[in-house]
Amino acid sequence: MCASLLTCLFAASCGHALANPEDSLAKLPTNLSVGRLAMNLRQSYDETRSTAYVDYALASQPVEILSDRHDTPKVVFILGESTSRHHMQLYGYDLPTTPNLVRREQAGELTVFSDVTSPHAGTMAVMRTLFSFYDKDAAGMWYDYGNLFDILRAAGIHTCWLSNQESSGFYGSIGRTLASRCDEQAFTSRLAHTIDLSERYDEEVLPLLDDALSGDGRRDDVQSDFFVVHLMGAHEDFKRRYPAEFSRSTAADETGGVRDDEASRQIRAEYDNAVLYDDDIVDQIIRRFAEQDAVVIFLSDHGEEVNDVREIVGHGDESSRWQHEIPMVIWTSAKFRAHHPEDAARIGQAKDRRWCSDEMIHTLLDLMKIEVPQYEKEKSLLL
Repeated sequence: MCASLLTCLFAASCGHALANPEDSLAKLPTNLSVGRLAMNLRQSYDETRSTAYVDYALASQPVEILSDRHDTPKVVFILGESTSRHHMQLYGYDLPTTPNLVRREQAGELTVFSDVTSPHAGTMAVMRTLFSFYDKDAAGMWYDYGNLFDILRAAGIHTCWLSNQESSGFYGSIGRTLASRCDEQAFTSRLAHTIDLSERYDEEVLPLLDDALSGDGRRDDVQSDFFVVHLMGAHEDFKRRYPAEFSRSTAADETGGVRDDEASRQIRAEYDNAVLYDDDIVDQIIRRFAEQDAVVIFLSDHGEEVNDVREIVGHGDESSRWQHEIPMVIWTSAKFRAHHPEDAARIGQAKDRRWCSDEMIHTLLDLMKIEVPQYEKEKSLLL
């Protein structure tokens, strides 16, 4: 049954990949093989069996609300992927890779945090910490700790997980598990990326967000929403992360890095184009909340090296400072700033605080004014 279902989904992905003949070849994974497909079918089947225990363990964690004063109707958490702040114009990079975020900062809508790091250099390890009380120094397993989504549900806040990342396979297991704790969840694909024949640009998550904002699936008694929007961002292979109209930077534009050969400069240009596209997607999400009482947080899971300080392209090296230094910004709407001036001031005052994202749950609870026994105010980014 599981293999049959995945085979049908695999066939559907073929249609998606070939929908636009002009770019279908560019969007095909280079590592696709029948052997890999068979391996991932088996892996997905094993995952279905093993995650049952993780789901049970998460659901078994008690939730006790000590205080609930949440008063922000819309909180949006955009989780980026492999986005280095060292390649963002917003952080002083010399190419125009984040024009939208720069414009919003200049308008006084956006706070840019200068000294935020990730606890790890890989997505799965980071995701274990972002939405639970399990941090980099915690003992045991991440699913034996309380998580944000069950707390928010107990507080009467509607939760929604929208993703352009994997929903199955080894790399998709934690995202799928966290999504299952939410009231609503939607993925652009139901396959692991090693099975899915097409790379789905992050813009495909926008219709999912529009559907969620339409109100279908929300409980009638809910007045507040918390959204997670998980992007593919600037993950390798960089040139497959953005449509052709975002091919703005070329090898000739690239003057940084430790290698000056044409191929290395081209890789850096492709990465910068992926960051530029990321900027556009984040801006399109922000626009959807412009007239509401809302906060939008953007954070990358970890950084990326692109021949910046040594000859390496990628992430996963826990010893690399570069791969741990990440961008984080908070956008606030005009209504939020008007209705919550003290909260807006706290956000601005924290912009240069040194902080690690494995304490994100404390920051989100602080921002949303919810206290539980595990919450520690001193771990919040906000002052």
